[in-house]
Amino acid sequence: MQTLTSFRSFDRPVQVAIFNMLVNNVGFYMLVPFLAGYMANGLGLALWTVGLVLGVRALSQQGMSLIGGSIGDRLGYKSAIVTGSLLRTVAFALFGLVDGPIGMAVGAILTGLGGALLSPAIKAYLAHAAGPRRTEAFALLDVTIHGGSLLGPLIGVLLLGVDFRLVCYVAAAMFALVALLQWRFLPASDLPVAPAEQSIFRSWGAPLANRPFVLFCASVLGYFFLYNQVYLGLPLEIQRLTGSEASVGPLFTMLAIVGIVGQVPITAWAESRIRPTRAIVVGLALMGLAFVPLMVTAATLPIDSAAAVGTLVSAGLAPAEATCGAFAGLLLVTVNVAPLALCCLLLVGGQMLAAPFISSTIASLSAGRLVGTYFGVYAVVQGVGAALGNFAGGAAFELARAAGSPGLPWALMAAVGLTCAASLLGLDRSALRTTRPPAAQSSPGARLAPAGAR
Repeated sequence: MQTLTSFRSFDRPVQVAIFNMLVNNVGFYMLVPFLAGYMANGLGLALWTVGLVLGVRALSQQGMSLIGGSIGDRLGYKSAIVTGSLLRTVAFALFGLVDGPIGMAVGAILTGLGGALLSPAIKAYLAHAAGPRRTEAFALLDVTIHGGSLLGPLIGVLLLGVDFRLVCYVAAAMFALVALLQWRFLPASDLPVAPAEQSIFRSWGAPLANRPFVLFCASVLGYFFLYNQVYLGLPLEIQRLTGSEASVGPLFTMLAIVGIVGQVPITAWAESRIRPTRAIVVGLALMGLAFVPLMVTAATLPIDSAAAVGTLVSAGLAPAEATCGAFAGLLLVTVNVAPLALCCLLLVGGQMLAAPFISSTIASLSAGRLVGTYFGVYAVVQGVGAALGNFAGGAAFELARAAGSPGLPWALMAAVGLTCAASLLGLDRSALRTTRPPAAQSSPGARLAPAGAR
């Protein structure tokens, strides 16, 4: 398997970081998908309280990532990674110990803060440790997210059959193990830390004053808007087509498997043929085009199998009811599911193509200075894009329902993807084309060291 071969080809620092993030993601997805149900049903908390706790977790992670990245630039990325894992150890253990809204909110905040330290630091660490192979390393990092989203809920369901608290304690033990392994085996990065006399707030000025970086973040904002429809628009469409919420689970399973199997091969193929920015442009365009099939078929009601059987019998196309049922089932699957399946494949394909190159481009634009802070700013942009995806996407569905225009949301999403792709293509011809990669910088302290350098 190409993914495993790629992983084994890296030296120990990258392998340790990737493996630990896999365990980290499995532990995270073991618990978080079931947290809302436990608070609402197990603890009897009001739904608005449940929503508030989950919102606090997301806000504390995305909003605090800028501070978390800056802390990593000062304390060192290894220290930030270990500290983030320890915070999540405490947070997940706390979920199993408390039974009130305040305790749950504290656990949610600690979970978010742990992620705010982990995410920018691990990306900055890989950008340094993997050197010229950092795009491939970022692809492996994305595989750990897909793997965690697939394995975590499966393990969580098994433990949930015993007790929710067992899920909390096992996940906390996994984070504790990760912290120990990273403290013991993850070499410290030899990138120079940010000057102690420079305040965290002043260090934010570097990425915000970096015009190519700011324009780049604005251009890829639609990436998060579109991919967030996996959690909003696509589940709604699945329920419309099948009349059941049970079909949403297989969607996430399919996307996770495709991500695990396809991420590294797609990145390797693109890296040998396309410039990084053009790969992102193509990825954004694919993500926009993914919604065209749904836009075209949105006005079509789901075909009813019973009606299809009647049509086949009256037309004399099938001699028996059983045969009619088979034909109707095939027709149902083809017409109802094919556009949705095509949408999912194009969406996840565009996401897999763009994601590693986005991270690699950010590392290049940082010129090796304050890399964690740059990724922290990017995480805030990611949160804004996801929030816009939820708000604007939900508003578009409501407007479409009121106006009787079911294709409107999908047309909006297609336009967002294609507009962002065109914007980034124009940026690539101007500001980004003149930006030198870190290896071309003249100052030794401004370079990202090659893989294996210590």
